[in-house]
Amino acid sequence: MSQDVMIHVMNSTVVFDDVNVKMQSSEFCVKRLDLDAELLNKQNAYNDLSKSYSQLEKYCISLDLTMQLNQEVFQKDSFSDNQNALEILKYFKNNNLKAQQQAKGTTICKLKEHIKSMRENDKEEKVKHDMDEIETINIELEHNVAKLLFENERLHKEIEHLKKIYKD
Repeated sequence: MSQDVMIHVMNSTVVFDDVNVKMQSSEFCVKRLDLDAELLNKQNAYNDLSKSYSQLEKYCISLDLTMQLNQEVFQKDSFSDNQNALEILKYFKNNNLKAQQQAKGTTICKLKEHIKSMRENDKEEKVKHDMDEIETINIELEHNVAKLLFENERLHKEIEHLKKIYKD
């Protein structure tokens, strides 16, 4: 009777150890899935930023074309001999448009530089950071598994020792 109880206790200990190993492994898997989800979100944000950049480029091209047309209109207006009040108004309007266009062009160039630097820095840093986190978690997992295997082996030896003592 007591031998059966002893065997039952030893088997229960092994089952609890296996459950602990599985619970710790599942916790680390959840952490890894969370990191993968975060990386996917960062990639989506990067893709959105790239789309915005493409739209900004199209807008810049459109502004360049408008500026060329305005320059042609201005050159035609400046060559005309008849400068009545309407032509003077057009001249000032064109100058205002040029100033606005130049300001927008400057802003667009600054935005392009900013987007480029953000794209390069953010992408490299985030990937390195995420890889470091994943490597750290993997090392922790390997260390924990090694600990658990060592503990499991120790418990098995102890059980065998107890069985031997009990039989004697």
